[in-house]
Amino acid sequence: MLPSELARELGWEPSSMSKRRAAYHAELGTDVESVLSDRTITDLRAIRATLRERPGWTYRQALLLRLGKAAEPVPPESVQVILQRLTNMEESQLRLEENQLRIEEVQRRLLDKMDAIGGYLRDHFKRQGGVVDEASDPFPPSRRMNSTRPDKSS
Repeated sequence: MLPSELARELGWEPSSMSKRRAAYHAELGTDVESVLSDRTITDLRAIRATLRERPGWTYRQALLLRLGKAAEPVPPESVQVILQRLTNMEESQLRLEENQLRIEEVQRRLLDKMDAIGGYLRDHFKRQGGVVDEASDPFPPSRRMNSTRPDKSS
């Protein structure tokens, strides 16, 4: 198809068609064609359709959208929904972090109590005359939890 034929079909002036084809090929990085390729015809028709659907758009905006070099603007309603979801995610993340800190504190207290109970049982066993065999002790003093836990003050 000749550019003038497509210009008539799309309702563009020949001089406008020439400028638009030049911009189109410049974006693609190709030479301007004297006879339009199928892709060029398809793209220019799609660009024209976009311009009819969005009267406030420029040819360049429609061209970049068609070539995948730009994205359609996000409607304000969608932006508000996205921002609200991000805010909700941030709040959820903060709650998770707070809950994780609470869980860690409960675990620390539980381990302290377990160490105290273990120490009490060892001492009680020794007072009853038993001998604590370090080799058979599943939690010898060198492997007890509080020897590897960070200091509570930090």
